[in-house]
Order: sequence, then C-alpha cells, then structure tokens
Amino acid sequence: MPRLKNPYRSGRRAERIVAERLSKKGWLIRLSKGSKGPWDIYALKSGRKMLIQVKKGSSTFSRKECRRLRREARKRGAIAALARYNRGKIIFRFV
Repeated sequence: MPRLKNPYRSGRRAERIVAERLSKKGWLIRLSKGSKGPWDIYALKSGRKMLIQVKKGSSTFSRKECRRLRREARKRGAIAALARYNRGKIIFRFV
C-alpha cells in the first residue's frame, strides 16, 4: 500500500532544500520553527536580510500572506521574497 503524502512534511522538505541552496551561495540561514509565521526562512548575507516564504508544487501565495510577509520584512529592514520549489527548481519572486 503506498504511503500517503504529508503536506507538512513535504513543505518542510522544500524549505530545507531552498535553505541549503541559499547556504551554498553564502547566505547564513535560520529556519523558522513552526509553520504559522509569515516567513519560513531568515537569510543574511553581507548585511542584507531576506525573509522568505516557501511553497511547494502548485500551492499558491495568498494576498494576505504576501502583505503580512512584506509588512514583517519592512519592520526588520529586510527583503520579502516568495520561493516556489517544484520538481527540483526554485523560483524566487520578490514582493
């Protein structure tokens, strides 16, 4: 019998993959502990800060999520970014 996919687990896996790729490019990474916050990854490089919300596959970013992420990034002097991980590819969109 095939295993059912756990959306939380596959989402956390996507977050780790995005974090690993950024780390390889020199970003210092911190993953958020829960899934309820406005961002999944906090990244820092050369004084630049980025708050990133990650989605896997065809999951969509709601307007509310985008506004919340932008607001939190502004408070912290960071860049707000959305990252979509799908079939090994990562696409970033800055909001």
